[in-house]
Amino acid sequence: MSSSVMRARARAVSVARGFAHTRTTATAVALFAATCTVAHAGNGIMRDGFEPADSCPSGRVEQTVVAWRYDGVGRRTIDVTLADNLWGRLESTGTPVTFPWLQSFIVLWGMPRDGYIAAAFDVPLENNVITWGKFTHGETLPGPPTDMAISEWCGDFNPPEPGCSFRGTTGGQGMSVYKRTAAAINVACVVEPGKVYYANIRITDPDVVNGSCAALACKTTIQHNHTP
Repeated sequence: MSSSVMRARARAVSVARGFAHTRTTATAVALFAATCTVAHAGNGIMRDGFEPADSCPSGRVEQTVVAWRYDGVGRRTIDVTLADNLWGRLESTGTPVTFPWLQSFIVLWGMPRDGYIAAAFDVPLENNVITWGKFTHGETLPGPPTDMAISEWCGDFNPPEPGCSFRGTTGGQGMSVYKRTAAAINVACVVEPGKVYYANIRITDPDVVNGSCAALACKTTIQHNHTP
């Protein structure tokens, strides 16, 4: 884990410090609901209401159940404050790799209806400056409409930069496009070397009726691809 991501994580306001590691989706979601004061997706978790830029608004989900297979085999509760733990592996036991991660997908098996994920990542100085990539709302197990944004701000769903956020995406739709400074793509969210960013994710409407949702949580899939 890079020192800058560690510092960003240390500065962030924790809203789930008592969240224990669990073995089942039901237990994980129940613990989340019991120990967190979460923020409704319509309450304006975005740039306008922030305290310091390096803090996180109320409602950040720190751990939840994630799978790297559509059937959920191997799913487990992991730390979702770091993007490397999500798209940097192909299975739960894999050693995470850093940005720009792998060609992979995650199923957020226990994404709470309320609250948001802010997965921090470092853009290293030595990375290929022509790299670009994108996040796509998966089609095989899409779940409900989902918001995603890439921002230097934790929990920011309203970044002004083009290509950095999409609202209410459904299966097969793009969720965000990013690029390094020399990538041959025009409209994309520019991620600069040496900076820490957050992949911010939330269910668009916590009250949505969807076949992939239970009382407290939903399943939703996010695919990541990059080139080269």
